[in-house]
Amino acid sequence: MDTNHHLLLLFLLFPLNFVSQCHAHDHEYHFIGKEKVTTLHFYVQETLKGDHPSAIEVAGPKDNSSNQTLPFGTVLVIDDPLTEGSDPNSKVVGRAQGLAVSAGQQQLLFVLAVDFGFTSGEFNGSSLSVLSRNPVFETERELAVVGGLGKFRMARGFAKLRTYYSNVTLGVNIIEYTVTVFHYELAQVLNCLCIGLCVPFGEFNGSPLNVLSRNTVLETKRELAIVGGQGKFRMARGFANLRTHYMNATTGVVVIEYNVTVLTCE
Repeated sequence: MDTNHHLLLLFLLFPLNFVSQCHAHDHEYHFIGKEKVTTLHFYVQETLKGDHPSAIEVAGPKDNSSNQTLPFGTVLVIDDPLTEGSDPNSKVVGRAQGLAVSAGQQQLLFVLAVDFGFTSGEFNGSSLSVLSRNPVFETERELAVVGGLGKFRMARGFAKLRTYYSNVTLGVNIIEYTVTVFHYELAQVLNCLCIGLCVPFGEFNGSPLNVLSRNTVLETKRELAIVGGQGKFRMARGFANLRTHYMNATTGVVVIEYNVTVLTCE
């Protein structure tokens, strides 16, 4: 694997848990505005077979003696289009991108870590983060929304799923989503801590933050969703603004500047 691929992997596989060995640059207390409730409706178009599958298997168990399709331990990478209607040719409004891990020994059940990014309409450029179990053989089920970006900063909520169409032979699944989220459209930030993850001492040493988010690595400036934390960051919600400070493909060195804003319960 060449150096450029190593750099890309460094970005993509960046740990989802930051051990916060740092000090706070400042403590800011501002007005946050009113929490909103938004309901979204769309369809996920998933293709497992054919020339251009939207979900591919990247890892699996060494021994599949049961000869099951997608057995326990299988890992899928997904990039499913989101459409306005159930027809696969209807308008694309976003993409669901992330990981699905087969985690059920008694039934086919996936744990999803997925970013739902919207590309049109009122929420163009915003995304929702989902981390939840998905018992795929149940016609109706529910997923947890644990965070978001853009207009969905600090989101929390749930998604109601219904299998609209499924064809095992063709490897095609169409899933209807009805999503309810509570979120803030932030102008300013209330009771937040703006921190730099850089110095191995200070008030937040040993308190981790949890990130689940898409990372558009070739954009110089971008944003990640903070979906939780531990220690002094218990039940944290927030976002991280990233800037590529330095990157050298030849030496494989990347320096990323983080400015993190979180709501905490302390």
